[in-house]
Amino acid sequence: MIKVMVVYDEDPLYAGRLAEYVNQKETFPFQAMAFSDLEKLKAYGRDHEIAILLVGERVREEAKEIKAGLKMLLCDGEFVSQEEASVYKFQSGDCILQEVMACYCTVPPEPGLALMGKRALIMGIYSPIGRCGRFPCCGRPILLSCRGLFCWLCAACGFSRIRCALRAAASSRSTPP
Repeated sequence: MIKVMVVYDEDPLYAGRLAEYVNQKETFPFQAMAFSDLEKLKAYGRDHEIAILLVGERVREEAKEIKAGLKMLLCDGEFVSQEEASVYKFQSGDCILQEVMACYCTVPPEPGLALMGKRALIMGIYSPIGRCGRFPCCGRPILLSCRGLFCWLCAACGFSRIRCALRAAASSRSTPP
């Protein structure tokens, strides 16, 4: 299922160029559509699910009735309100997409997409001396007995803090009282 991001602005050239830029990004998980006519947007919204709607500042009142998973305001200058998610429209396309995805990721997931009633084993294997390549000897029997997903944790951020905390806890246990 392709998720759709819609750009609705009174300037068709801006909306078209932003949508074209988004569609050129191979790693961006949305297909972008550009609209400058409200009636065409309403017709499209009736037939398709819109995940993200980027609305121009001057046409935001017209677009209030359009259903979308996330609505963001494309601001010309100063941010209009703190209640609505907004992004400055005259910045680089990468910055716009970064802010849009940051807001999209904070939206709570739909309840139908959550895993309900299923239990899963979550296990991480980390070697502070860089031996995560030795996974087959310790993790393979577990993956053969149940379903699992293996992730390398070596490059994950935050593990140095965990390692320091574990070292501190181990050293406090090894010292006699």
